[in-house]
Amino acid sequence: MFKTNQSFLQILPNKKALYFVLITLLIGLSGVAFSAYLKVSGQTAEAQGDKPGETTAQQCPTCRPPTPQVIYAPLIDLREASSSEIVLNCRSSHVIDAVPTFYTDTGEPIVGQTISLKPAEMRFVDVMSLIPAEHRNRQKWGGMSLSYTGNSMEVWAQLTLHGIGQNGSTDVLFVVVNAQRSNVREAVWRMPKNAAATIALGNYSDSLAVATLTYSNGETEQVNVAPYATEIVKRRNNGQNQSDTKAESVRIESSGELGRLIPTGLVVSNNGGYASSIRFYDPQNIAQPNLYATNFRLKDSTPHLVLKNTSDNPVTAQPRFLPASGEGSGVVELPAVTIAANAIKEVDLTGLVTAAKTRADLDSVSVQIINSGAAGSLVGAINTTNNLTKVDYDIPLRDSGLTRNSAGGYTVRLDDDYSTILSITNVGEKSGKFTMQVNFDGGFYALYPQKLEPGATATFDIRNIRDQQIPDSEGRKLPLNFAFGQIRWSLVGAPQTRLIGRSEVVSKTDKVSSSYSCFVCCPNMYNNGWITPYTAEVEAGETFQFSSQQQDRDCYQNLYSPYPVEANWTINDDQIATVGFDGSTTAISEGDAYLTANWTGQFWWADATEACLPDEIPVNRTANLIVPSAILFKTLSNDVNSEIATFSQGIGSQTANVNLSGGRQVCTGSRTSFNITINFDLPPDAVSIFHPDSRTFVSDSETQQFQYLSFDFQDVSYSLRRGKMIINLRRVRPTAADNSIRIRITGGLQAGGSYNGNAKVTFTCP
Repeated sequence: MFKTNQSFLQILPNKKALYFVLITLLIGLSGVAFSAYLKVSGQTAEAQGDKPGETTAQQCPTCRPPTPQVIYAPLIDLREASSSEIVLNCRSSHVIDAVPTFYTDTGEPIVGQTISLKPAEMRFVDVMSLIPAEHRNRQKWGGMSLSYTGNSMEVWAQLTLHGIGQNGSTDVLFVVVNAQRSNVREAVWRMPKNAAATIALGNYSDSLAVATLTYSNGETEQVNVAPYATEIVKRRNNGQNQSDTKAESVRIESSGELGRLIPTGLVVSNNGGYASSIRFYDPQNIAQPNLYATNFRLKDSTPHLVLKNTSDNPVTAQPRFLPASGEGSGVVELPAVTIAANAIKEVDLTGLVTAAKTRADLDSVSVQIINSGAAGSLVGAINTTNNLTKVDYDIPLRDSGLTRNSAGGYTVRLDDDYSTILSITNVGEKSGKFTMQVNFDGGFYALYPQKLEPGATATFDIRNIRDQQIPDSEGRKLPLNFAFGQIRWSLVGAPQTRLIGRSEVVSKTDKVSSSYSCFVCCPNMYNNGWITPYTAEVEAGETFQFSSQQQDRDCYQNLYSPYPVEANWTINDDQIATVGFDGSTTAISEGDAYLTANWTGQFWWADATEACLPDEIPVNRTANLIVPSAILFKTLSNDVNSEIATFSQGIGSQTANVNLSGGRQVCTGSRTSFNITINFDLPPDAVSIFHPDSRTFVSDSETQQFQYLSFDFQDVSYSLRRGKMIINLRRVRPTAADNSIRIRITGGLQAGGSYNGNAKVTFTCP
């Protein structure tokens, strides 16, 4: 039933066998979802399932159980910054409590008040407001941690240092304390003229950490960092010509508890004209050799790219810049550069800048740095400065990462002049799909799976979506007063596809440019599926569209908006109806049948190393189809004059056939009754006469006989008067044979000669 992962079975054979049973049971239970309400990030949305019941997130047997979690940032305050702001990001499906602890630069812990975060809450607060009041006046602060019980990255945070150099902001990233890391960090950065680099070394352990820093010019220094303390290291542009911009790098090797020395950094020019973050990478935990970035701005901007070879052998790097359409003739490929062992190089982007001046599709691009070396042998830094606003944009440049990197939960901020841009790029070799959902207090905005070709980028301007009232896949719109929320996006199926994403929050007034690219525990996975509608009544000859629907959840137990999914469709009786590849069903004849939709549900297993390993389960859902006894009166209109009756003079029997078929449908399906009124216009002096039969109605000593094939009419009545004959028929329990009703009238005219009579036929539908 499942496709197994052999390596995972070797790690946890007993657990996976148990999980297999649990998932099978849960998927069977998950079919109870019809005309119910689903909980989506704290909100409700109507959904239908394949059986009556409630749609809820099933227990997640593939996820690790809740455990104590700690995230940590080594720097919360800096002399060069005017203030420090933190955004608290709750990805949980329930209220979750987080305890902040602040550390002085010497490692003294100060525990703050517990913070209760609601599902999908995004809270921006001044960091100092979270510190107990009696300690806020302290001048030298180090790092900060947030502790909670839950899943990995279920609570996340990011710091923004405002007013850096009086002209910008920089980001300070949190890390998962218990994540597997080595004791080596590599970083490279651009150092403009008259600029200084600040490196903060935070020790989140209870033992001394000794860090050795080796710079690109060969200089080294050793720094001792006490338990939970933070040490600051400064570097200035020390070239012979102080007016020159240069690149610099550092390699940090530390002793002490594995992975507990956490660095961060920033670069600021003395004149306040440049501010950028320094991003550190662990080369021993990089998944593959190439580097990628998304939403690299080129319009009215000056871009920069610096690379460092972290290995002991030369590497060749091929820079490629792709428009939103992805691979194709529009790609700008710059000459390859060879970087010596442990050397750095700033890449000449003149050719890219020249191309961008004449091509609107290069206003913003994705970046690929194709590396000839091994995984972890190349790190880089990429940023751009807008020539008009002077805002500096610092962009993550890193490998595609593990599967969990193909999903994210980011910040949305739209108050004042803040804007938020989400970009998602396919960095794999195969096309893939993703879902995108914006959660906010009171609702959500969601898109059906969007397809991305290799190299292609999807960009969403959340402020524009709000202001222009652009509807989502179900017609929902973001409220005009929407200011704070959370973007959740995820790869859909296709574990071989790799996507990267980030959101960019910018304010020209506050001089803020923050990049959010924090991933989550795993991509979204199958929770429930159904066919909509669950039951449909379709007239013979008509076509109806059924749809197979899937609802996903994440490993934090959040449910997401359902979406259509491709399925393999079958029907149990093709004499009653036929079904197409997309669920389009054509009814043929009376009867009851059921349709079946089969597709594959994707799962992710979180193992002991927090990796996401793919697995899948077949999904089988059914829907009922009823083809009723058809009543398909086909005429040109509800009231139509047709020459359908012919009477001749004489006492002898004459026959007129009233044929009610042909033309267009005006009255469809019913299992109760219908009425037919036939109004004959006779010659002014004609009197109709009829011969008695088994069914006889007498009026003024005259009789009228109705013959109607095998039909069973009740309440047959008529009215005879000079120049008129009106017949009323009521049909009960119709059958498919009623598609072409013919009523035979036997009789003749007593006077007036032969006459081709017109009949006005009126149908009354129940």
